[in-house]
Amino acid sequence: MLMAASPENCKIDSIDSFYEKIKTEGPIAKQVEKQLQVPSTSINIAEQRPNPQVNMDYLRGDEFGLAINDYTLSVQHTIELGGKRQKRIAKARTETEIEQKSIQLGLYKYFVKQIQNYQRVAQLGVLIKTIKEAISTFDKLTNKLEKRSTLTPEETISVSTLKLASNDYKARLNDLNNEYELLKGELEFSTNCSKIGDVYSVLKFEKIKNELATGESGINEIEQMRVKLEENNLELEKSLGYTNLSIGPQVNYQQSGNDEFVSGGVSISFNLPIFHTNDGGKLQATKSLVHQKIKTRNNLKFLEIRKKRLFEKYQRSLKVLQKMPSIPEIEKKHHKTEKLFSRGIISMSVTIEAHRQNVDFLSSRFQTEQDLLTVIEEMIGLTGSLNTLDKLVTN
Repeated sequence: MLMAASPENCKIDSIDSFYEKIKTEGPIAKQVEKQLQVPSTSINIAEQRPNPQVNMDYLRGDEFGLAINDYTLSVQHTIELGGKRQKRIAKARTETEIEQKSIQLGLYKYFVKQIQNYQRVAQLGVLIKTIKEAISTFDKLTNKLEKRSTLTPEETISVSTLKLASNDYKARLNDLNNEYELLKGELEFSTNCSKIGDVYSVLKFEKIKNELATGESGINEIEQMRVKLEENNLELEKSLGYTNLSIGPQVNYQQSGNDEFVSGGVSISFNLPIFHTNDGGKLQATKSLVHQKIKTRNNLKFLEIRKKRLFEKYQRSLKVLQKMPSIPEIEKKHHKTEKLFSRGIISMSVTIEAHRQNVDFLSSRFQTEQDLLTVIEEMIGLTGSLNTLDKLVTN
């Protein structure tokens, strides 16, 4: 699939504007808008009545040299007995509800995934900046030491350590830049916009906590609708046990020599339910309904346990995140450490360790945020709480 050129006049500078863009103007949202219209066509198909049937017979004979021509014309309309049409429509409506609900949930899970990608790009921007600062510091220290005419054994080891640390961070920087560019491409496609900022912001995880655990309009509702679908199918199979009735006018024209005869009446035809009344179809539908009830009961029980465990995971991760220092606090402490080192108050090994801890802490904080977003993605599928995304990203 080829991507259309990204408009140059658009600009996204925050996660809430990004979400609004993918929700209202994104290519996937527009695709799904059309996709949602497809399932309802099955209702139109189910509502269709059988077309009238036209029968025409012509017989030619001879009676003692007298030519006989016989023409019969009949038009029959099929009447579906047993409520077949109503049962067919009911089944189609349930199928439509299930499919549309599944498509809608899939779209919102896609939205969460894109929010994850945007937040990850913003996180990568912070990490890349931090690692670049560390590399710059290490390289400056290395150059400063190497300019000395002689080095003490401790300084020689320090130079070697700084070079190793710098090369390690350069390798990590390369990986982060690669990830950044790939995700940026996904964001450009999802918004059809080439100017996407990477400003990091803290999401409102606490704000949506209670709402996230409520709601039964997600997969739970779909599971219950699957039982309803099997019930509709059983009713349809029962209706198929009734024969259809074809009825309509019939006209007969007979010509015998110079004599002509015209007669009219009613034509009725139907199948005799001698051999079966769709007992096989009804038995299969009954067994399928019993199976679906058991399957749904098991699935609902599992989903309830799954939802509980996910919410507990969300609460634990949220508590960990809330106890972590904020990004500005970490930056303030880091700058303080840099000043102390420049004044010669702390050693070089402490400086290296301080940079390492800073990068590791940011990685841990950002991973916790991604874990929370992963839980939100699955919880939305379980509960159908679609409005939580607006509260998550809106300031």
